[in-house]
Amino acid sequence: LSKDFINLFNNLIKLRKTRFLELNLEINSDSIASCFGFIFKDNFYYHVPILKSQKFNKFKPGKILIIYILHWCIKNNIKKFDFGLGAEKYKKYFSNNAISLHRYLDFKTLKGFFVCSLINFTLKIKKLLT
Repeated sequence: LSKDFINLFNNLIKLRKTRFLELNLEINSDSIASCFGFIFKDNFYYHVPILKSQKFNKFKPGKILIIYILHWCIKNNIKKFDFGLGAEKYKKYFSNNAISLHRYLDFKTLKGFFVCSLINFTLKIKKLLT
């Protein structure tokens, strides 16, 4: 993790406006899936999902962990569950709405034009593949 990223979280901790959580799914005391998330203003942010074992993949431990986290959020009056950026399939499975985010790319030089074109081309290919 970059220093800036760590400093951001350290500052949020100092302000005491954010609760950070590490949530684990265990089988026989072995952690098979984890999530680093945080709560800010009644919103849970599902930030870093981690699958720790390939052994139980066929049982979808990540989805099972999300179900437990959702139940925990409901029990603790968390109003919104935010998966963050990305169009992964599991997010669509659990979501009942989505917020569209947009990018605006501009260039000032010929070199910038080529970089901008490459980025746009890459994003279009990625969209076609998902």
